[in-house]
Amino acid sequence: MKKTVHLIVNPVAGGNARSSIRKAQDIFAGAGYEVVLHLTTRTGDAEQFARDISAASGPRMPLVVAAGGDGTINEVANGLVGSRLPMAILPFGTTSVLAREIGVPLDDIDAAVDYAITEQPRPVSLGRVAFENSVTRFFVLMAGIGFDGEVVHRVNPTLKRLIGKGAYVLSTVRSVFSYKPNSLTITYSRMDGSVAKAQGTSIIVSNAARYGGDYMITPQARLTVPSLELMIDQSHGPADFLRLLSAIGSGRTVPGARYETVTAIRIDGVARMQLDGDASGTTPVVIDVVPDALQLVMKE
Repeated sequence: MKKTVHLIVNPVAGGNARSSIRKAQDIFAGAGYEVVLHLTTRTGDAEQFARDISAASGPRMPLVVAAGGDGTINEVANGLVGSRLPMAILPFGTTSVLAREIGVPLDDIDAAVDYAITEQPRPVSLGRVAFENSVTRFFVLMAGIGFDGEVVHRVNPTLKRLIGKGAYVLSTVRSVFSYKPNSLTITYSRMDGSVAKAQGTSIIVSNAARYGGDYMITPQARLTVPSLELMIDQSHGPADFLRLLSAIGSGRTVPGARYETVTAIRIDGVARMQLDGDASGTTPVVIDVVPDALQLVMKE
């Protein structure tokens, strides 16, 4: 019996992924896989495809491949949480942060498919966000609240399709000079079980070392450990935001920021949030880590 691979594809990721997907289909087929293609047309499709595949898999263990940007990958991960199905990725997004994190080749579809076929699934932790409306979402990479969330919410989708990263640059510039942050109260649990409280305006919660490409805000974060890395910043205006961006861009610790390794966080107050680079509601929220939540194909 042939092995099965389900390709869940955002066909407009990174501009246009269709030609790369046709090549990926041929490579998987040449390696002996039965290829089932699922094309997304709107937000939520990738997650539903993943849920349906998981529900129908039975004793078979098909490979599920998320082909697109980090937003598509996030949706597929949300659909596979708690299942035993392995998830691999083919990076076609604007920044492809997860691909950089786990070493999936960029701009080389042959090498990326080979990685998906030859590497093994490994259990990774995910961040879990509980919103006040009882909705729960998971993130693979990071949650950004405050300035970071505002930048993502202000990105023009049409510009993103046309100029990619440039849309984020324009949104960042606008946000630096116009965003008025709210004060947030952050209550968090450390690894030793102790609980602490802090005030801040911008928060990053990381499950992985990389952020927005190859930038690293929390370089000690690891997908395979049951903890999250927390950064709390007190930026209030343009000078502060420029200082924050300068530190991140140069790989330095953000001056005056608080860094903690945590297992759970409660954020009170109102600010916009992004999860894995996509706009995702507002605080208040509770965030915690879920160990071994996903089987991700990656190097050891």
